[in-house]
Amino acid sequence: MRSLKTTGGLTRGSGMTESQRLVWLLSTPACAQVNCAMQDLTTVTYTSSEQHKDVSNARLERDMSDTLKVLEYMKPRSPFGENPTLHSIASGITADSAVNCDRAQQVGEKIQAGMVGKTIAQHTFKKKDQICPLSNSNTIKVRDEVIHIDSQLLFQRLVTAGQCSDNLADVFQYELCSYPPALFESKYTPREASKATLADALWKCMPGDTPMPTGNVQYILDGGALLHRVPWSKGDTYGAICQQYVNYVSKHYGRPIVVFDGYLGGPSTTETVSYLCGCSCTSF
Repeated sequence: MRSLKTTGGLTRGSGMTESQRLVWLLSTPACAQVNCAMQDLTTVTYTSSEQHKDVSNARLERDMSDTLKVLEYMKPRSPFGENPTLHSIASGITADSAVNCDRAQQVGEKIQAGMVGKTIAQHTFKKKDQICPLSNSNTIKVRDEVIHIDSQLLFQRLVTAGQCSDNLADVFQYELCSYPPALFESKYTPREASKATLADALWKCMPGDTPMPTGNVQYILDGGALLHRVPWSKGDTYGAICQQYVNYVSKHYGRPIVVFDGYLGGPSTTETVSYLCGCSCTSF
């Protein structure tokens, strides 16, 4: 197959006709004998690597290790026990009578049967006819309101209540979970950064009568934020805007350290400001 596809082969030319295929096929045994003779003469063997990675030793050892892990996990959680109830293997939660995810085919056939003889406008998909998963069984009803119970959150709160008997009202003001919800949307998804919200929170933490620093003070400024503090006039050139920036920094802060982020290589705003105002600029 390699001789058929490589440069000079049957498929790498002007075309492949019936006569060309016949000549190539009949000459293959003779070419194979010449090839073997050349390999014996030069003591060089032409071989190819194993094309099926699944049969390599490393892959076989990994597959066996994964199989043993699955068997070890399933040994105390065998789904083939005598318990006839529907329950989760991982969490152990037992489903109630409303859960019908194990009868998905029957539920789907019932929905399809209800669509027979109806137009699109006449048929409506009702929530009660849909599959009820096992996750919905872990709920309670309080004053006609269905509340989902997070077993992990409930366990953490019970542990906290058992270890601390004082000031429980203060403890339950905060949500106890395995990841900080203020920083993460879910267990593996962090929230998007909101610099404006963080800045407002920092300003609120500072008392209004905070005195300004005195003496030999070294200011460290956010270069990107300063671009919004300097008033830009309509029609100004880049040079004029840069000069306004330099004048503002020199007038209010003397020789500060201006930090820019997101500027890599080339003549950037960082180098320009550093050259004009003589301050120390750093980019990240």
